[in-house]
Amino acid sequence: MKKTIIALSALLLAAPVFAATTHATDETVAKAHENANTAKEKLHQAQNEGEELKLKSKHAAEGKSDSTTSKVSEGSQKAWHSTKEGTEKGWNATKEGAEQGWNKTKEEAEALKKKATE
Repeated sequence: MKKTIIALSALLLAAPVFAATTHATDETVAKAHENANTAKEKLHQAQNEGEELKLKSKHAAEGKSDSTTSKVSEGSQKAWHSTKEGTEKGWNATKEGAEQGWNKTKEEAEALKKKATE
């Protein structure tokens, strides 16, 4: 009985430390996601610019750089890249929002658990 009380007391004393660690970890993960998203955006922008330049040089090599079809094709490619970037940003925001919601749920569950043990 005495060992059980000591173990329970140690657990209750350590609970705030675990909660603080979890919170710090969640913030670190959120910051890492933000940095990864920024890097991914820059990479995709560079890839898109490369594809656009490749298409322009192809049209120039064919002697069609001033034609209407070439301009439409290049504009369509730009619009498609913009759409993909917007979709990716939206998806990233959705994932991060869900993750933040889950983290808040975990924190509230821990708080309720703590109140129940008091």
